[in-house]
Amino acid sequence: MNIEFESLLRDESFVEQITKGGAEAEQYVKKLLLQYPEKKEDILFAIQFIKSTTAEHRRLSGGEASEIWSKIRDRQKLKKITPEKTNRRIFPIIRKVAAGIVILLGLGYYFYSQSDLRSFKQIAESSEKVYEEGVLILSDGLEHKLQKNESAVEYNPGGEEIFITEDGNTEKKLKNSANEGQKNLNQIIVPFGRRHCITLCDGTTVQLNSGSQLIFPANFTGNTRKVYLKGEGYFEVAKNSAMPFVVITDYLDIDVTGTIFNISAYEDEKTASAVLVEGSVNVTQKNKLFSNPKYTLEPGQGYFYSINTSRATVNKVDVINYVGWKDGWLQFKDQPLINIVRRVEKYYNKEILIKGEKLANTLISGKLVLSDEFDDAVTHLAKTVEGHLERNEKQIYIITE
Repeated sequence: MNIEFESLLRDESFVEQITKGGAEAEQYVKKLLLQYPEKKEDILFAIQFIKSTTAEHRRLSGGEASEIWSKIRDRQKLKKITPEKTNRRIFPIIRKVAAGIVILLGLGYYFYSQSDLRSFKQIAESSEKVYEEGVLILSDGLEHKLQKNESAVEYNPGGEEIFITEDGNTEKKLKNSANEGQKNLNQIIVPFGRRHCITLCDGTTVQLNSGSQLIFPANFTGNTRKVYLKGEGYFEVAKNSAMPFVVITDYLDIDVTGTIFNISAYEDEKTASAVLVEGSVNVTQKNKLFSNPKYTLEPGQGYFYSINTSRATVNKVDVINYVGWKDGWLQFKDQPLINIVRRVEKYYNKEILIKGEKLANTLISGKLVLSDEFDDAVTHLAKTVEGHLERNEKQIYIITE
């Protein structure tokens, strides 16, 4: 472990321990000081810088950084330093502080950006109960059921009125009024086996796949349009170059000004992805303090992030294979049955068994309609491979030869 001041600020495990705080962090610091007594000044400098910029999880401004610098320099002047040693010591101190400010401006931005994710996740985790029907939760916290599959929700430009359309007819009009002192955030929750579409106040439409959740403000304010997605969504973003649109997920952030793309970020999957249909998007990997590369995708490209390895790849893809779900079907070409079964299981949140390795690896091509009823979908899937369908004692479907 490098105990130099600058290196400590770039050490993710060190920064995480200090920001976490508590007894564990105190023991960690004591151990470092005992192990490296000659580096006490570097360690304490680094701790003060980190605590100064992350105390409120906000971005450190240039003015605040300068103030910290001044305080440290003033403290150094109070130390008993003989005149002949002053020149030898002042320049290393200045270099350390200057390097620290540069690093912490970036570090502060990291915690500033993470605060958005924390705020959204608190809301998402507060509504983790299982819904059998779609639900729209407005600013006042009241829940409104979406009883039909493929229901459409539309916000007016001000976000005060919402229209819900089911079966092609506008059936409900809602008033949106925020409770005083609360953030004006709304959310839509889509249960497994359903799909819903929402039009936000800026005209952006989001089609949400089975088992997804979108949290968003009733009315966008400030310099950006930020929403949080858990699950999968197909976005058609209304153009506004002065106010970029940002999709925040647990693993990736996607920012655009106006374009069409698909994002998949389910909690229980090993890969998060973004596939670009039209326009341009910037994809940034999360959960790293430093060296977060930003990828700019071109139409027909997909960004795939491995949650296990924290590595990402960008590949040319057949877009229709990733967005067909929004039209109610899955398309596949020369895919083994087991891969298709996994996607069907995901959509309906139901288990399907395949009897026999040969059958599981049978390659199939075509489309599978995502019916409202799971039984219909699995029956069609079995017919595609000319197989038989059985149920075991737990009522789990088994596809056999």
